[in-house]
Amino acid sequence: MVPSGNDKGIALIIVLGVVSLFTVLSGMLITSSKGAAIGSKITSERSRLKYAAESATAFTQWMVMTYNFNNPTRDQVQDDSEEETWFADGSEHQLELVDGVVGSVRVYDVNRGWNIGKLSSEKNDIVGRFTEDDDEMRDAIEEFFAVYQDYIDKDDLRRHPDFGMEIDDYKQAGLEGFPRNGNLNFREEMYWIKNVEILVPRLQQLQIGTALPDDLFRTPAPPGIRDSVANTAYSFWSAPMSWIESKVVGGISGSERELIRKCRSFGFVNEATIQECLGFELYGKLKGIRGLSFNPRNTTVFTIDTTVNLPGTGITRRMVSTMDLKNPPVHSGNSRVGAIRPLVYWQRIFY
Repeated sequence: MVPSGNDKGIALIIVLGVVSLFTVLSGMLITSSKGAAIGSKITSERSRLKYAAESATAFTQWMVMTYNFNNPTRDQVQDDSEEETWFADGSEHQLELVDGVVGSVRVYDVNRGWNIGKLSSEKNDIVGRFTEDDDEMRDAIEEFFAVYQDYIDKDDLRRHPDFGMEIDDYKQAGLEGFPRNGNLNFREEMYWIKNVEILVPRLQQLQIGTALPDDLFRTPAPPGIRDSVANTAYSFWSAPMSWIESKVVGGISGSERELIRKCRSFGFVNEATIQECLGFELYGKLKGIRGLSFNPRNTTVFTIDTTVNLPGTGITRRMVSTMDLKNPPVHSGNSRVGAIRPLVYWQRIFY
């Protein structure tokens, strides 16, 4: 039987359809294969960069330990010295690692930002700052402290007649297992306390890639470790601006706020230089704040913020670690190797 013209047309359409289908499938397989290869390479490179970040952090640990214990203040460093300084002042250090990997490291003293352990004692000053001017703000601050106190106390009773959050309130919000009813283990817990943006006004503007701004909360010591800097004074170089403002009668102006930021950007310099930078009037205001220190000496707990990347690839890895570096290398007799206790990590995070 000889196929009709219509049958030939249908057969041609079927053949073309099958060819098109196989062409699409082949293209999808090729694309999928390329995507898998690219994904595998990125995963491999990110794993390699993780080890590079750990290596850069370990190098920085030793540099910070040896440098800060030999040079506890900038007063002991010559201005014309070409030696790289490793103070916990947030300045950037560039590192060239193996296989073309480059790193950027910043070191911070842990005693920066709001001290979670001291918040309760700061309440009256913070509330008082807004008592006369803004009733709505005062209530918002009262609510923040009520929620905060309910979060850390050891019972399930509200301590404030109007504000606060206990276990039933968190359940209604879909947060099972809260509040902690004990000391905070992580700084990040503060960021879901209601009205926390009062203490951290720029919270919505912050990004993971940002270094550690002064207005954040400091990292608490992990359970079982005594926090040796919990009750130390706030440092001029890292005290939260909101805290400074709450301590000055009448607050501080926008121009004074910018001047403080400018003078703090110089890093740990002596008090005479800071006094000259701030000017007599502003320096007098700050000097009168109880609990604010101009001592440039670091604590012994440091946060090392390391970012490594492969140039030209856009692949990066970030490691943020906070640790107690109070145990520098020691000499044992004629040997340069001593008994060194392990470094205690307060946090160790990869991005």
